[in-house]
Amino acid sequence: MSPPLHRATADASELKRPLKSFLEYWEERRDAKAVSVKLPSKDDMDPLDLRGLLNKVMLFEVLDGGKDFKIRICGQEVRETLTVPVKGELLSDLEKQGVVVADMDAFQFVISSCEPLCEINRSMAAVGRPHVNFQSVVVPLSTDGTSVDFLMGAYVYGEN
Repeated sequence: MSPPLHRATADASELKRPLKSFLEYWEERRDAKAVSVKLPSKDDMDPLDLRGLLNKVMLFEVLDGGKDFKIRICGQEVRETLTVPVKGELLSDLEKQGVVVADMDAFQFVISSCEPLCEINRSMAAVGRPHVNFQSVVVPLSTDGTSVDFLMGAYVYGEN
């Protein structure tokens, strides 16, 4: 089984530029909403606006209040780093196979706080590779504006 992900929560100023841009974009979508609506939806995250980031993005559907997650979108750079097909898979099924794609505790934090989580100095064991270092930003998305039903993450791999 792959070891768990190791993380250090970051100030947004420590993030690499693509992740800063992703976070700023999410914040603009959140701020563009009416006062009574707190969170942007996945439909507010326009792929045309994210075209420079799409290969770094994953979209997770929150299942059963966050007990599991289904991978809906997985960008090319993420797929190449993970080295196994993950789109359409449940995180729980992948973990049973020894493939750790995401940190469930981090996802739970984002769901409960309704706030983004920025992390640096992360590392994970990619299948068939030594540890891979990366930075990430995971943001909450909501169809109804309040209940988190999707998470979107952006990932930059390599030296932190």
